[in-house]
Amino acid sequence: MRVTGPPQVIANPAGGTPPSMSVFPGLGSLGSASGSGSSGGSGLSFDMPGQTAVFESAPLSQLVQVDGSMTVRIRVSGAAQATLFAEVYDVDQAGNATLPNSLAAPLRVDGAEHGATVTVQLPAIDYQFAAGHRMRLVLTTTDFAYATSPVPAVYHVALAGQGLSVPSDPALAVSGVGVTWWTPVAPAAALLAAALILIVGRRRRREALRIFGRQVHAGSAALSRLGAFVEGPGFLPHLSGRDNLDMYWRAAGRPAADAHAGEVIAIAGLGAAIDRSVRTYSRGMCQRLAIAQAMLGLPDLLVLDEPMNGLDPPQIREMRDVLLEYARQGRTVILSSHMLAEVEQTCSHVVVMHQGRRLAAGPVAEIIGDGAALIVGTPDTGRAVSVLNGLTGIGSATTHRDGVLVHPDGLSASDVVAALVGAGVPVERVMPNRRLEDAFLALIASPGGDQPAADGAMGDGNGVQAAVAAAGPEAAR
Repeated sequence: MRVTGPPQVIANPAGGTPPSMSVFPGLGSLGSASGSGSSGGSGLSFDMPGQTAVFESAPLSQLVQVDGSMTVRIRVSGAAQATLFAEVYDVDQAGNATLPNSLAAPLRVDGAEHGATVTVQLPAIDYQFAAGHRMRLVLTTTDFAYATSPVPAVYHVALAGQGLSVPSDPALAVSGVGVTWWTPVAPAAALLAAALILIVGRRRRREALRIFGRQVHAGSAALSRLGAFVEGPGFLPHLSGRDNLDMYWRAAGRPAADAHAGEVIAIAGLGAAIDRSVRTYSRGMCQRLAIAQAMLGLPDLLVLDEPMNGLDPPQIREMRDVLLEYARQGRTVILSSHMLAEVEQTCSHVVVMHQGRRLAAGPVAEIIGDGAALIVGTPDTGRAVSVLNGLTGIGSATTHRDGVLVHPDGLSASDVVAALVGAGVPVERVMPNRRLEDAFLALIASPGGDQPAADGAMGDGNGVQAAVAAAGPEAAR
């Protein structure tokens, strides 16, 4: 393979620095990743100007497959001993150079003060040079992977032959195997696969999660109206709460004024703690900061996964107040929780899930049931049981550790109280005996279910998704 170029002068710098690089440290694996077929690619490489002699071929008239070591004869003069590094690049039509397998051949030329001619054996490669590409022979005085003489020197380098000798064997030939069996059916198979993808894609789009009536996908405008807190908060502990919020918002690429950071901090009740480092926060304060992060931008829909986890009773009460205050401003808060007593106190609506299926949905009072049993607190349980069992519309009345357990059968709670007071039985309190937990357990124990959960439902498929308040009829659809 003929390569040409005039004699050139190159220098070895003092100490061998800065060196050329046949491959950058840590990026050698890119060589195999960038190749294809049997041809190895190259990682990043760089040859220092002034230290490099270049000789290049004309564009190749046909593909050249190199399997083995190429050789080239060169003449070097200028010093008693010269250390050089030889490389052959593949240069495409745009001038982009690829060093096959990031390989360079080190060589030492003795007696070069009067000029010496040597044959250089280049690294063995398995590589295809495409038609139209050029072969570029490069000789450098330094390489990052090798130590070179600390003494500065100047060398004269020239070609001493016709160019690169490429290994060949006439007995080897590449023969075509004809058209493979799958070639005729490939177009039809591709059309069938495309049709299946379209069908499945349309079905999944029909089942896709919607926010404010719009399907959600990456980059959806509706996502700007959504704030979310899933699993646990992740903050940089050495930064203050304010700095963490500011960094998070800046990462979103939205204008600083749109964050409404002051309002969010006030709603979350972070107070002066917002300017302390997060490492000093209690678990409850970290949860508050996480909720504040989800509230940045004051989204119309806030989705929270187990926000009460790990909090003590006072912290749970504080968190409940934060969520209720946010919802009172006309927004929707949806939380996923297994703490059903807290859901009952906080939320207006619930969705009960079991094994990925929706069992029930509606207002909390409706899920619990208006016909649930009552506990009537009274010091005169005996007379209360007698009076109530004599009434029409009472299924049964029995003593209970907290008073009298009443199962109404059409009679309202107010009628029960009126009948007892009218009979001279003192009533201290009346409360439903069935809580959300009872309703949940009854629902998951019953066979069947309402319907499959929508794609993207939170949690492990067994729990309650609850809405604190609704911003509009379509908000939590």
